Amino acid sequence: MDFDVLVVGGGFAGLSAATSLAQQGKKVLVLEKKPHLGGRAYSFTDPKTGHEIDNGQHLFIGAYVETRKFLSRIGSSSLLRFSDQLKLHFRDSSGKEDLLSAPRLLSSPLDFSWGVLNLKGLSLKEKIAVSRVVQEVKKFKADKNYAAQIEPLTIRQWLDKLGQTPNVQERLWEPLAIGILNENAKIASALGLLQALEKILSKTPIDAAKTGYSKVGLSSLYTRQASSYLQKHSGAVLYSSKIQSLIYENERVCGVNLEDGRQFRASYVLLTLPPWDLKRLNIPERIQKNLQAFSTSPIIGLSLWLDRSITENETTGLIQTRFHWAFNKNSIWNIPGPGQYLSLVISAAHDELKKEPQEILEIAKKELLVFPEFKKAKMIHWRLIKEPFATPSPKPGLEEMRPFPGEVSPGLFLAGDWTRTGLPATIESAVLSGHKAAEAVFNE
Repeated sequence: MDFDVLVVGGGFAGLSAATSLAQQGKKVLVLEKKPHLGGRAYSFTDPKTGHEIDNGQHLFIGAYVETRKFLSRIGSSSLLRFSDQLKLHFRDSSGKEDLLSAPRLLSSPLDFSWGVLNLKGLSLKEKIAVSRVVQEVKKFKADKNYAAQIEPLTIRQWLDKLGQTPNVQERLWEPLAIGILNENAKIASALGLLQALEKILSKTPIDAAKTGYSKVGLSSLYTRQASSYLQKHSGAVLYSSKIQSLIYENERVCGVNLEDGRQFRASYVLLTLPPWDLKRLNIPERIQKNLQAFSTSPIIGLSLWLDRSITENETTGLIQTRFHWAFNKNSIWNIPGPGQYLSLVISAAHDELKKEPQEILEIAKKELLVFPEFKKAKMIHWRLIKEPFATPSPKPGLEEMRPFPGEVSPGLFLAGDWTRTGLPATIESAVLSGHKAAEAVFNE
């Protein structure tokens, strides 16, 4: 079968682009190097428990407009569930609880500020100082040139400049930053956090700050549905198909060579691979040069099955601990008891990546003591996942190295969470890039 577009990579960027093109009448072939779709956001079934395990737990927000559009296209929108309000629980290393919560009575910036006023771990002076960050978000939204002033600063430097005390950084901004950017506040550029806060604190959509969860594993959320959508629209997916090189004719990209010797040609080629995979391909020199600036930040996920429940909260941010988030999969996925399935996450796990799984488990056992019921709990099963290449590390200076999603040379297009979408490297950035690239192909 002849195809109009070859899409290389079957993650959120690739599948959102492919289905968008298919919707517009293009015949699309998706080439995926793995034996399954999902890219860097997938799930698999644990053979002992029968439960799905995400390779990295993801929290969605109402401001993920493009993601929701993509899921609606493939018939999966009902598999996302959003809370009625902004609501995030926290526990510090002493077991002290806190809650960032606000009803949907005001616009999002005021909702957020109201939620901050209710935090018990901050002084009144610190709460008032948070408004300086909110004002910076408004300034950023009004003047896009302001980004150039912020991008060279790390999050820590930016927050220090805005008079945010170490306490408010530790208890509010750093948990949000590392959850969004998957990088330490001393390393990550402040621009990524500012871009994310602009979306979260936006008045449009009205539910921008609402937290959301997939009711199923990540792969069950979108991969099968996207594949079916393509097949219904004269498209196809080929698995275990790793690209070796691009085919050029008269300086135009017109196809790809695979490592197994197969060759595919089409009018357009859309690459949605991450920078570290693109480096090995014969792509234009101006893009290849910029790829050298990208490094990676890892994520570690620890799935635990306990004989009893230790928390009723869906999500708990952990403060002053090495693990950053604890997700209650019983509540998120409506898994009946007795017992509890927890998903724990270490973001920016540079140091822990070198540790043995048992050593990381022991860290978790100590840190979960912030939940009093954990002392009584018995561990039934556990599973550790290391993702060394989870996301790009958003260091200062990287933004200008991010190519815009779309055409980069005749016949060749790029997309991916790491491209310059105006967002940090998130699921929403991946889908937005896919849609932008698909639009560029269609309008070429």
